Amino acid sequence: MPKEIISVKNLNVSYCLNNKKSKALNNIDLKLFENEILGIIGESGCGKTTLARFLLGTLNIVDCEIIVDEYSLDNTRIDLFPNKINELRGPFISMIMQNPVSSLSLTMKIHNQFRLVLKDVLSIKQKKIQDKLIEEAIKDVSLDNDKDILNKYPLELSDGMNQRINVALSLINNPRVLVMDEPTSSIDKENKIKLLEVIDKIVHKRNISVVFITHDILLAKKICNRILVMKDNKIVDEICREGESPYNGYTKLLYKSSLLDVKKNVDAVFGQTIIELNMVSKNFGNNLVIKDFNMYVKAGETLGIVGKSGVGKTTVCKMIMGVYKPSSGKIKTIEKLKIEMAFQNANLSLNHNQKIFKILNEENYINNKDEFSREFISSFFIDFNLPIDILDKYVTELSDGQKQIISIIRSLLGSPDVIILDEPTSSLDIITQNKILDLLLKIKLKYNLTYILISHDNKVIQYMCNRYIEIS
Repeated sequence: MPKEIISVKNLNVSYCLNNKKSKALNNIDLKLFENEILGIIGESGCGKTTLARFLLGTLNIVDCEIIVDEYSLDNTRIDLFPNKINELRGPFISMIMQNPVSSLSLTMKIHNQFRLVLKDVLSIKQKKIQDKLIEEAIKDVSLDNDKDILNKYPLELSDGMNQRINVALSLINNPRVLVMDEPTSSIDKENKIKLLEVIDKIVHKRNISVVFITHDILLAKKICNRILVMKDNKIVDEICREGESPYNGYTKLLYKSSLLDVKKNVDAVFGQTIIELNMVSKNFGNNLVIKDFNMYVKAGETLGIVGKSGVGKTTVCKMIMGVYKPSSGKIKTIEKLKIEMAFQNANLSLNHNQKIFKILNEENYINNKDEFSREFISSFFIDFNLPIDILDKYVTELSDGQKQIISIIRSLLGSPDVIILDEPTSSLDIITQNKILDLLLKIKLKYNLTYILISHDNKVIQYMCNRYIEIS
């Protein structure tokens, strides 16, 4: 029988806001064993991240009501707050966040980020010892083949490499447990595979257990020993990798949605070429990002742009938008072509200090134009099946899917001809992802739009696009 590392019995968590309680976790029982990779899957808002924060002891007890019969780490029952869990966070349990770049300091070279942890957290000041620990951590995440990686900044690395740097930083403390919250959602397929290989490697080499949170059941089945399925703040199913576990109805829905294997028939009639890039290159200082790139877009089509993280997909689209000027080459667009962009991370691109109505009118306020009326905006809400009362809410009150829809609606309000969709579903659960893709197909026809779709997910490209171009 494997050794039990974490045990949670009858956990209940409620968020308290404006004297109202909102249930976040309901009667959760969880066990994590030595050298096990435990998957936790489910839709956005089902409680996955709340569970992760509970395990780390980072829930704010002022805003939360936490009731739990038992929380044991390494067969030792602990008091959650405030002292005991703080002592264990880092040496016993660490967390890898969803967004690899925002988890790192952009103004520090990689080696300095390691030294900061070693010096200030572990009180290791001798450079030789630091060098040895850094070397081991970099080797364990398979980045030792890049001899200059420690002298680079995070923005000089791909998202996949940055995520492995985050794993390496967590390994410096030599924890017993790693909690990984959607660690692969923002990285391409090749880097996903590398990260999964790294996780499997460190579990066995360093005797680590992993809680792997994801919305992708297919990914979880590749790496996890067991999978807990969450819905409506409860655990509703458990899947074992050994043998075929019978799925309940909700798990079957997650599995079917993840396949996304039926290509939609987009009845668009393609018109003239409206955007053309000819031998376009872009460099930032000495860093050449795009070289001699050619591309065209026809009116009415959905063009996919694919490629690994860091190859310049978003840079190409920002040049089309006029945010960046090409270093060489030409970009031609037809006269009076209106282009808008919906960004990958809606949570970061929306103003958390404004209500949604104000956010959707930001461009009007900046340009001293009349604001869009509630009636005008509500017509788009109907297209996306959003309740109109969202206009009076803040970003933090919305689900991830609702935030992404708001980002898309904002790009629609100015009546564009072209919308650039930068990884519009990468951070969403499978069911919400499918809903948004279908809605995008629907409004494309309704408003006679042209899409440029950036994605590292081949299933999404096949589902949405009439053709695609790869950047390497």
